[in-house]
Amino acid sequence: MLDRISQNKIIAVIRGNDADETFDMVEKIISGGIKTIEITFTVPDAAKLIGKLRKNYPDILLGAGTVINEEQFILAADAGAQFVVSPHTENSLFDIAKEKNILYIPGIMTPTEYINARKMGAEAVKAFPAAILSPAFVKSLRGPFPDAKIIPTGGVNLENISDWFRAGVIAVGVGSNLTKNKDKITETTRLYANKIHTV
Repeated sequence: MLDRISQNKIIAVIRGNDADETFDMVEKIISGGIKTIEITFTVPDAAKLIGKLRKNYPDILLGAGTVINEEQFILAADAGAQFVVSPHTENSLFDIAKEKNILYIPGIMTPTEYINARKMGAEAVKAFPAAILSPAFVKSLRGPFPDAKIIPTGGVNLENISDWFRAGVIAVGVGSNLTKNKDKITETTRLYANKIHTV
Protein backbone atom coordinates (compact mmCIF):
# COMPACT_ATOMS: atom_id res chain seq x y z
CA MET A 1 0.00 0.00 0.00
CA LEU A 2 2.77 2.43 0.91
CA ASP A 3 4.57 1.58 -2.32
CA ARG A 4 1.46 2.51 -4.31
CA ILE A 5 1.11 5.79 -2.44
CA SER A 6 4.76 6.53 -3.15
CA GLN A 7 4.33 5.70 -6.84
CA ASN A 8 1.27 7.96 -7.14
CA LYS A 9 3.12 10.75 -5.28
CA ILE A 10 0.05 12.88 -4.45
CA ILE A 11 -2.71 12.26 -1.95
CA ALA A 12 -5.73 14.49 -2.55
CA VAL A 13 -6.94 15.43 0.95
CA ILE A 14 -10.62 16.32 0.59
CA ARG A 15 -12.74 18.34 3.01
CA GLY A 16 -16.23 19.24 1.85
CA ASN A 17 -19.14 20.83 3.67
CA ASP A 18 -21.20 17.68 3.20
CA ALA A 19 -20.94 14.22 1.66
CA ASP A 20 -22.55 15.19 -1.66
CA GLU A 21 -20.24 18.15 -2.21
CA THR A 22 -17.22 16.03 -1.27
CA PHE A 23 -18.24 13.21 -3.63
CA ASP A 24 -18.54 15.73 -6.46
CA MET A 25 -15.07 17.11 -5.70
CA VAL A 26 -13.58 13.61 -5.64
CA GLU A 27 -15.08 12.80 -9.04
CA LYS A 28 -13.49 15.93 -10.50
CA ILE A 29 -10.13 15.11 -8.93
CA ILE A 30 -10.18 11.57 -10.28
CA SER A 31 -11.02 12.99 -13.73
CA GLY A 32 -8.03 15.30 -13.36
CA GLY A 33 -5.66 12.40 -12.86
CA ILE A 34 -5.05 11.98 -9.13
CA LYS A 35 -5.96 8.48 -7.99
CA THR A 36 -5.07 8.54 -4.28
CA ILE A 37 -7.88 10.12 -2.27
CA GLU A 38 -8.11 10.86 1.45
CA ILE A 39 -11.54 11.70 2.87
CA THR A 40 -11.22 13.61 6.12
CA PHE A 41 -13.45 12.83 9.07
CA THR A 42 -14.39 16.50 9.28
CA VAL A 43 -16.79 15.68 6.42
CA PRO A 44 -20.25 14.76 7.75
CA ASP A 45 -20.97 11.03 7.23
CA ALA A 46 -17.35 10.47 6.14
CA ALA A 47 -17.55 6.70 6.63
CA LYS A 48 -20.65 6.39 4.43
CA LEU A 49 -18.94 8.50 1.78
CA ILE A 50 -15.87 6.25 1.88
CA GLY A 51 -18.12 3.24 1.37
CA LYS A 52 -19.84 4.90 -1.59
CA LEU A 53 -16.52 5.82 -3.20
CA ARG A 54 -15.13 2.34 -2.63
CA LYS A 55 -18.14 0.94 -4.53
CA ASN A 56 -18.08 3.48 -7.36
CA TYR A 57 -14.32 3.73 -7.81
CA PRO A 58 -12.79 0.38 -6.82
CA ASP A 59 -9.49 1.10 -8.59
CA ILE A 60 -8.46 4.24 -6.68
CA LEU A 61 -6.45 4.25 -3.45
CA LEU A 62 -8.90 5.44 -0.82
CA GLY A 63 -8.00 6.55 2.67
CA ALA A 64 -9.47 8.30 5.69
CA GLY A 65 -7.90 11.40 7.18
CA THR A 66 -8.16 13.53 10.33
CA VAL A 67 -8.86 10.32 12.22
CA ILE A 68 -8.34 11.19 15.88
CA ASN A 69 -9.89 8.34 17.85
CA GLU A 70 -10.55 4.60 17.83
CA GLU A 71 -14.21 4.92 16.86
CA GLN A 72 -13.38 6.88 13.71
CA PHE A 73 -10.60 4.44 12.79
CA ILE A 74 -12.94 1.46 13.05
CA LEU A 75 -15.64 3.24 11.03
CA ALA A 76 -13.11 4.11 8.33
CA ALA A 77 -11.66 0.61 8.11
CA ASP A 78 -15.06 -1.06 8.07
CA ALA A 79 -16.22 1.32 5.33
CA GLY A 80 -13.36 0.25 3.08
CA ALA A 81 -10.57 2.74 3.71
CA GLN A 82 -7.24 1.29 2.59
CA PHE A 83 -5.14 3.61 4.75
CA VAL A 84 -5.78 5.90 7.71
CA VAL A 85 -4.07 9.21 8.47
CA SER A 86 -4.01 11.24 11.68
CA PRO A 87 -2.76 14.75 12.46
CA HIS A 88 -1.12 13.27 15.58
CA THR A 89 0.34 9.98 16.84
CA GLU A 90 -1.88 7.74 18.96
CA ASN A 91 -0.69 4.38 20.28
CA SER A 92 -4.19 2.89 20.49
CA LEU A 93 -4.71 3.54 16.78
CA PHE A 94 -1.71 1.37 15.97
CA ASP A 95 -3.43 -1.47 17.83
CA ILE A 96 -6.51 -1.13 15.62
CA ALA A 97 -4.34 -0.85 12.51
CA LYS A 98 -2.76 -4.19 13.35
CA GLU A 99 -6.14 -5.76 14.09
CA LYS A 100 -7.63 -4.47 10.83
CA ASN A 101 -4.42 -5.02 8.83
CA ILE A 102 -4.52 -1.48 7.48
CA LEU A 103 -1.80 1.12 6.91
CA TYR A 104 -1.79 3.84 9.58
CA ILE A 105 0.11 7.08 8.89
CA PRO A 106 0.39 9.20 12.07
CA GLY A 107 1.21 12.89 12.19
CA ILE A 108 4.49 14.21 13.58
CA MET A 109 6.13 17.60 14.01
CA THR A 110 9.41 16.87 15.82
CA PRO A 111 12.24 14.31 15.75
CA THR A 112 11.03 12.93 19.08
CA GLU A 113 7.53 12.42 17.71
CA TYR A 114 9.03 10.77 14.64
CA ILE A 115 11.08 8.24 16.61
CA ASN A 116 8.15 7.51 18.93
CA ALA A 117 5.89 6.89 15.93
CA ARG A 118 8.47 4.52 14.47
CA LYS A 119 8.70 2.65 17.79
CA MET A 120 4.93 2.22 17.73
CA GLY A 121 5.15 0.67 14.28
CA ALA A 122 4.73 3.51 11.78
CA GLU A 123 5.97 2.68 8.29
CA ALA A 124 5.56 6.31 7.22
CA VAL A 125 4.61 9.56 8.92
CA LYS A 126 2.65 12.66 8.01
CA ALA A 127 4.66 15.87 8.54
CA PHE A 128 2.02 18.33 9.68
CA PRO A 129 1.47 21.21 9.33
CA ALA A 130 3.79 21.35 6.32
CA ALA A 131 3.39 25.11 5.95
CA ILE A 132 5.20 25.55 9.26
CA LEU A 133 7.70 22.71 8.93
CA SER A 134 8.98 23.42 5.37
CA PRO A 135 11.14 21.19 3.12
CA ALA A 136 14.15 22.13 5.27
CA PHE A 137 12.59 20.19 8.14
CA VAL A 138 12.37 17.05 6.00
CA LYS A 139 15.97 17.41 4.84
CA SER A 140 17.15 17.91 8.42
CA LEU A 141 15.11 14.99 9.77
CA ARG A 142 16.51 12.70 7.12
CA GLY A 143 20.01 13.48 8.40
CA PRO A 144 19.77 11.31 11.53
CA PHE A 145 16.93 9.24 10.01
CA PRO A 146 17.92 8.69 6.34
CA ASP A 147 15.29 5.99 5.81
CA ALA A 148 12.43 8.21 7.03
CA LYS A 149 9.33 7.95 4.84
CA ILE A 150 7.64 11.34 5.13
CA ILE A 151 4.43 12.70 3.63
CA PRO A 152 3.97 16.46 4.22
CA THR A 153 0.44 17.82 4.31
CA GLY A 154 -0.93 21.31 4.86
CA GLY A 155 0.77 23.94 2.73
CA VAL A 156 1.95 21.95 -0.30
CA ASN A 157 1.30 23.83 -3.55
CA LEU A 158 2.45 23.98 -7.18
CA GLU A 159 5.21 26.42 -6.31
CA ASN A 160 6.87 24.33 -3.58
CA ILE A 161 5.99 20.73 -4.49
CA SER A 162 9.33 20.16 -6.23
CA ASP A 163 11.17 21.44 -3.14
CA TRP A 164 9.45 18.80 -1.00
CA PHE A 165 10.48 15.96 -3.29
CA ARG A 166 14.05 17.27 -3.52
CA ALA A 167 14.11 17.22 0.29
CA GLY A 168 13.29 13.50 0.20
CA VAL A 169 9.55 13.00 0.78
CA ILE A 170 7.88 9.88 -0.65
CA ALA A 171 4.57 11.64 -1.40
CA VAL A 172 2.67 14.81 -0.54
CA GLY A 173 -0.82 15.55 0.66
CA VAL A 174 -2.60 18.39 -1.15
CA GLY A 175 -5.91 19.69 0.14
CA SER A 176 -7.45 23.14 -0.23
CA ASN A 177 -5.04 24.12 -3.00
CA LEU A 178 -6.81 21.54 -5.18
CA THR A 179 -10.36 22.48 -4.28
CA LYS A 180 -10.47 26.18 -3.36
CA ASN A 181 -11.69 27.13 -6.85
CA LYS A 182 -14.73 24.88 -7.14
CA ASP A 183 -15.18 25.64 -10.85
CA LYS A 184 -11.64 24.59 -11.77
CA ILE A 185 -10.98 21.50 -9.66
CA THR A 186 -10.35 19.18 -12.60
CA GLU A 187 -8.15 21.74 -14.34
CA THR A 188 -6.16 22.38 -11.14
CA THR A 189 -5.80 18.67 -10.51
CA ARG A 190 -4.33 18.20 -14.00
CA LEU A 191 -1.71 20.84 -13.21
CA TYR A 192 -0.65 18.87 -10.12
CA ALA A 193 -0.81 15.54 -11.93
CA ASN A 194 1.42 16.91 -14.69
CA LYS A 195 3.78 18.54 -12.19
CA ILE A 196 4.63 15.31 -10.38
CA HIS A 197 6.00 13.84 -13.61
CA THR A 198 8.79 16.42 -13.39
CA VAL A 199 9.80 15.85 -9.74
